Amino acid sequence: MWASGWVMLALVFVAVALAGRRGVLVRLDARRIARTALVAVAGVGLSVWVAGFGMGISIADAFMTSGGDAAGTGALLAVVWVAAGIAAAVRLIPAPPRRSGASSA
Repeated sequence: MWASGWVMLALVFVAVALAGRRGVLVRLDARRIARTALVAVAGVGLSVWVAGFGMGISIADAFMTSGGDAAGTGALLAVVWVAAGIAAAVRLIPAPPRRSGASSA
């Protein structure tokens, strides 16, 4: 149990080193933090789904069940991570370049 405490302490030190006053990420603004959070939520949601899919299929095959979520929160979480993934994709994909000679009518 104490090993996880040391890992957490090391992560705090790394975060301070990266985002501190003289750190590498000194120009980190709210938009970049929001984009990173959206990517993190989408990534965690996808990872949980991928990791749980094999277990769910195994249980469904072993006990001859449908394999669907019994709780409504599973669907809610899926909607949240898909929406975060779409929002992250919209924010991360650059806009097409504007034409210099075109007039905006």
